[in-house]
Amino acid sequence: MTDAPLVVSLGMLVSPQAAGHPFTYNKSLKEAVESLGWTHWAAVQEINPELPMIHTLPDHWTPCLVGLHYERIVAFPPLQRLLAMQRAIFATADSIVGYITNVVLPVQQHTHRHVVYFVDFFTISHLVPLSLAMSRVSRRNASLWLVYRLDVAYRRTAPLYRWVMRYLQKIMPANSLVTLTDSDLLRFSISRMLRVPVRTLPIPHAVGWDVATLKTPQPIQEARARGRQVGWLPGIARTDKGVDTIRKLTRWVGDSAVAFTLAASASASLQPTPGGCEVIAVPNELSQQDYGSWLSGCDFVILPYVAHEYAERTSGPFVEAVAAGKPPFVTDGTWMAHELRRFDLAEYVVDFNGEDPFLQIHVRLSDAALRRKLARMQIAYVQYHSVANFAAEIRRIYIEMQTRDTR
Repeated sequence: MTDAPLVVSLGMLVSPQAAGHPFTYNKSLKEAVESLGWTHWAAVQEINPELPMIHTLPDHWTPCLVGLHYERIVAFPPLQRLLAMQRAIFATADSIVGYITNVVLPVQQHTHRHVVYFVDFFTISHLVPLSLAMSRVSRRNASLWLVYRLDVAYRRTAPLYRWVMRYLQKIMPANSLVTLTDSDLLRFSISRMLRVPVRTLPIPHAVGWDVATLKTPQPIQEARARGRQVGWLPGIARTDKGVDTIRKLTRWVGDSAVAFTLAASASASLQPTPGGCEVIAVPNELSQQDYGSWLSGCDFVILPYVAHEYAERTSGPFVEAVAAGKPPFVTDGTWMAHELRRFDLAEYVVDFNGEDPFLQIHVRLSDAALRRKLARMQIAYVQYHSVANFAAEIRRIYIEMQTRDTR
């Protein structure tokens, strides 16, 4: 049976009040699903009246899921933290059950459509309440698709992932638990960890920027008028994304440094050093339009991510940079470095702690041959990571799943 299914995102990390990629990824999923003539709904985090809205909720996106708010829980003393985590897990599970019971199942029972529950980006703290919720609702004529984004095979929680996945395999109908990822490197490690086949999906939310139509932000225009080349660290600056390296670069003094301006979120608290590069504080929360403007306006993207954190996991800003034709400078030992080497672009892999990193970047920005190679990578990325290719892959997986189910 290959009738058009109802695809339901269970967005435990998706909030219309938060910047980042979970929201835009699921919007791309909606676009892909609807291009196939299927239907897409989503349950996302409930609205916090004290916070502003960054995104507009599409039709049939329901803000009803209780967030775990792990960043608050970790600040508690150990016993209080354990109890708070337990309450949060059950509250999240209850909110998923409520959405499926009150919104999804009545429609499914009326239309007899297959329901694909789609979960993108999660940790064990999300997988546990999800499994509890699925155990409490009807799973007839339904499947669960899980997109692994993190290098969980090497974490202390790996045995927990194996246990929860075995439980889900037990309670879900045969052949209805689909394991996915967006990185070939992750595909191998997740498959070994779980001992199940894993499929790789494109990253559709990271392409499609029409950079020629976006206005360059005023701070970039001013820096460029002073003869500076602007490098941007997209997103909220975090330790795993190399904010300490960016801070170190702002302390580098020399002729090569004064030719550059580094831009990062205001949370990075970058400070300029006399005789060094300039700095720009980018607002922590950017609308999708403003994010695209910074991507369009910068001269290059700088991604000094911590290697062991991004050895196999993907980076949306990296895909965005390549798809927009912006040179991405990355740390060795990361998935990004692996991807650049696939396209003979190892020169964009930089030793940020080595001799004069600004000179390394300057030389490579001026290399016309590298630009031509990047243009070829850009074409390949735009084709592979397009919404159309994402939709085609989803359709293939669904048909294969249904075919296995009828054997």
